[in-house]
Formats: sequence, structure tokens, C-alpha cells
Amino acid sequence: MRKILLLILVITNLGCNDSKNEFQSEFPNYKLQSINFLEKRFYLPANYQNASLDSIFQSKFKLTNSLDSLPLNNKKFLRLHNSGGEFEYFIDSKNPENTITFILGEYTSLSEKTMNIFVDMLQMNFSLDAKEQNQEFKLKQKKFYNLSYADVIKVKFLRLKNQDQLYVTQYLITKGLKTMTMIVTNSENEDYDELIKNFKI
Repeated sequence: MRKILLLILVITNLGCNDSKNEFQSEFPNYKLQSINFLEKRFYLPANYQNASLDSIFQSKFKLTNSLDSLPLNNKKFLRLHNSGGEFEYFIDSKNPENTITFILGEYTSLSEKTMNIFVDMLQMNFSLDAKEQNQEFKLKQKKFYNLSYADVIKVKFLRLKNQDQLYVTQYLITKGLKTMTMIVTNSENEDYDELIKNFKI
């Protein structure tokens, strides 16, 4: 549970070719991206680009005339980088406000009880952010999935600030003896539930 808190603050595995081919045919506009800490490649939307240290987005972060959302992305990236944890960070090249982040955590057995604890922790953390940054978070969904290949907790919030809104969806995923977080931020209310299928491969 300590690792879960860390993941909030910084805001497997053998498969068969049939699973890969099934996913690829179902999502033709996706492409394979490396998730290094899992030593795997995941299908992600084709317009998402890796924002690692040597990526094109890192050079854009340094531009004073960059899009408004890029400085915020830089702060998020630096928080992740300075946390010392293992992560992969992807940005939508068409809309840099949209991101997908994978963070490796400490193994946690997931259940509906764990989900409720996770929701409480997120709400507490978001309430602090709301006071400091003049924004509001509304819980939109919480769900526990007991899948044949993984256990998953999904929690979605709507962030409201002035006239802007952003959906923040956090997934806790445990497969085998590994637990990770997937965080999706999206202005169009897209949470990419289908990405969970990557864990079938």
C-alpha cells in the first residue's frame, strides 16, 4: 500500500501469437510501444509518442513559446523522474494535454476492499490539490475487474478548472506478482479501457 501512495503523489508475461494477432486486428490504429520495466511491448494509440529523455517532446518542453499544456507535462515528467520509480510516459501528438503513463509499483493483491482504500486516498490527495490550485475533482466511476489474466481497479475523476475539464483515470493492475499503475489524462473523456487487453499477451 505504501507504493500505491507514492504512485498517487507522483501523478506478464508470456503469451501466444494468437492473442497478439487478435489485438492487432481489433485495433488497427494502434502501434507497439516498449514498456521497458515490464520487458514487453504494448499496443497504444498510434498518435501517442514516448516522452522519454531523448524524445522530441523533451526539446519542446524547453521552448518558452510551446503549447500551454507542455510546461505542465514537463512538471509531471520531472515528478515521475525524481521519484526514482520506473515508468513510461506517452503524450498525444495531436493534443499534448492527453497522456498515458505506466508506473511500476510494489506487488499488491487487489480486491473491492483495496479499491475503496485507493479511492479514499485519491480523493484525499485531490482535495488538497483542489484547494491549492482552485480546481474541483468529481468522482465519475470506480470499478474492480477480476479478469482471467489480471485483477484491475479503475477509478475515474473529472477535473474542473475555470472553463476547462480534464478526465483523470487511474488503473491499478496486478498480474502474477507484479502491480503497476496506468494513468490516463484525457480532455475528450477517453479512458482506453481496451489497453488492459495488453496483459493477455
